[in-house]
Amino acid sequence: MSVPCRDLAAMMTLTGLSGDALYSLAVDGQLLMLEGDGHPRFPLVQFLPGTGDVIPGLPAVIAALTHAGLSHSDITAWLHTEDTGDRWHTPLVDLLAGDARAVYDTAVLDIHAALAG
Repeated sequence: MSVPCRDLAAMMTLTGLSGDALYSLAVDGQLLMLEGDGHPRFPLVQFLPGTGDVIPGLPAVIAALTHAGLSHSDITAWLHTEDTGDRWHTPLVDLLAGDARAVYDTAVLDIHAALAG
């Protein structure tokens, strides 16, 4: 899956954070960072449109899915996966709508389903 990303320098400008701070947030499971051509890239989908602010609730979802063994690439793809249940939209849409708890709950359910599967 290809999603719009920015390199470290662009993210430093967008967020106002240092490169070390951005890297630490990614390593700590609070921010998504993809590796490409040996350079870190940060998917723009994790930020509120037009800002450098992380979507509220996303760090908890990243942490849960990372702890379950998913890569940042897998999590980025998961955020764009349409739910096969009652909802027609993606976890990303729910996060942007302010429904972080539902996204976290879905992540936990998906983790349990994968472990049971």
